Amino acid sequence: MKRLFPVILLVLAVSALATVPAFALDGTPPADKGIDLVYVGQLLQALILATVPVLAGAGVRWLVASAAVEKAKLTQEQQYALDLFVKTVVYAAEQMHAKQYISSKLDWATARVQDWLNKNKIFMSASEIRANIEAAVFTEFNGSFEPVGE
Repeated sequence: MKRLFPVILLVLAVSALATVPAFALDGTPPADKGIDLVYVGQLLQALILATVPVLAGAGVRWLVASAAVEKAKLTQEQQYALDLFVKTVVYAAEQMHAKQYISSKLDWATARVQDWLNKNKIFMSASEIRANIEAAVFTEFNGSFEPVGE
């Protein structure tokens, strides 16, 4: 939005400067060899009508994106509770898969975490949920893993 502000300001300034003389004509044509200010004013009005919807659309898109970013931010308490819950769900999925109660650990864990997030009114995409689950699996089961050869 900061990049669009100078463009908006320029369009408004040019349109204001061009339309004021056009309104001062009172219907009488300008000098024979001068610039037709009515035509320039109409041209600038058309330019404004063409650019305003584009700028409004860009502004709306920016507002929606910034709202999604704000929704995705978690407080420290929420992040701690989410990490703890995901860790618990990962251990439960391991045990349930070992007893053959479930076939897919990741799908089961994703569904449980999504239910918990909905209950706590925390909004997160499925890919973010899976990333949290994969991070918990890595830290809990592969945390002490050291690559061979190092």
